Amino acid sequence: MRGKAYQAGLYPNPAASGGATQLAGDESQYFAALSQEIVTKRKLLRDQAAVCREVAQVEFRYVRTRFELLTAVRQGYFVMLAAQGGTDATGRHRGEVPSSRFSIAGGG
Repeated sequence: MRGKAYQAGLYPNPAASGGATQLAGDESQYFAALSQEIVTKRKLLRDQAAVCREVAQVEFRYVRTRFELLTAVRQGYFVMLAAQGGTDATGRHRGEVPSSRFSIAGGG
């Protein structure tokens, strides 16, 4: 998406075309054309700003979704812990968690 924002600020590439309208041996007719769009009145800056705003919106949407997921996981954890009777009224854990339920990599 950021590449699209970068590309929006660049001038368009020239376009080349060509062909043959008539193929008749020695009397064949060929043509070639080269064109370049001329950008005026800061259109590139405006286009780039619009795409940059779109990139920012996508990034904000990603961060919001990420935090919504993390919040749901945390809430689910505490609901499960409370259902097991593992917390008191202040939300503090009662007692130790058995080491067989959670293992730290390399620690067993």
